[in-house]
Order: sequence, then C-alpha cells, then structure tokens
Amino acid sequence: MRNVVKLLVCCVLPIVGICGCGGSTPKEVLVPVAGTLEVDGKPMGGVQITFIPANGKTGAGGVGLTGDTGAFTVTHTTQQEPGLPVGDYTISYSKLVMPDGSPLPKGSGNAADSAPQGLAMAKQFFPSSLVSPKGDSPQSKANVPAGGNSKLELKVNTKGLPR
Repeated sequence: MRNVVKLLVCCVLPIVGICGCGGSTPKEVLVPVAGTLEVDGKPMGGVQITFIPANGKTGAGGVGLTGDTGAFTVTHTTQQEPGLPVGDYTISYSKLVMPDGSPLPKGSGNAADSAPQGLAMAKQFFPSSLVSPKGDSPQSKANVPAGGNSKLELKVNTKGLPR
C-alpha cells in the first residue's frame, strides 16, 4: 500500500501539477463597437447584427440588437462584455417578420422576446445573401480598428436582392 502512495506522490501528482486541471481560454482584448443601421435608407429596430471574424481570424465574434432608431452596441459572444477584438468581420443580419412583412406580435419569439407564439408563420426579412453572407459584399463587411468604433454606420440595401 505504501508503494502505491509513493507512486501517486512521486509520479501522478507532479504530472497533474505540470499539466493543471484544465484552464480557460485567455480573454480577448476588446475595443468598443457601436453604431447605427439603416435598411433601405431608414433606421430599423429589432435587427440582430452578428459580427463573425473574417480573413482567417480565429476567436469569437459578437452580436448587437438594434433599437427603434437603428442604434446598436456589440457584445462579445463568449465574454458577454461590450466590444470586439480589433480586425475584419463579416456581418450577418437577421430579423423575423410576419408573412406580410409586419413586425411579429409581442411575445412571439422575436430577438427581444422569448415566447414561441407565431414563429411558425414568421419569415426572414433579409435576403439570404445578408443572412449567410458569402463573397465581398461591402454591406457584409466591417473593420474594427485599434481604439474601436462607436460610430459605425451600417447601410444595407435590400432592394433588388433575391429573396
């Protein structure tokens, strides 16, 4: 029995000490990112704007939700703090609406609500090219400079885009 204890103390514990018991990913340095969104020339509320790291950049992105004036602040996806790391991002836009284009009723599961009523009838307002962007569309790109950008102006034109 003493040999087992000696083996644990001499071999296993030093390995655990060197390797650790797991660790967390280091926090990314965040800079402020906020701004406004105009869709077809007008501010639009209730839009989820997702920032996805681009150009081979790794790490988490962030999400912002527009208010009625189109204003948004981006929150880092994993750190749940305001801001993003410096770099290039691909932007995805999402907003669910009723089949006639009108807003979802309160409590219907829109980004700001959590009740699932009405979601079966909901449709995506934005064309697929803006929901799952591919390519080099300027509407789906943003650069976050050192120091951040608190006046980011996103202007999206949906007219003429295939739905």
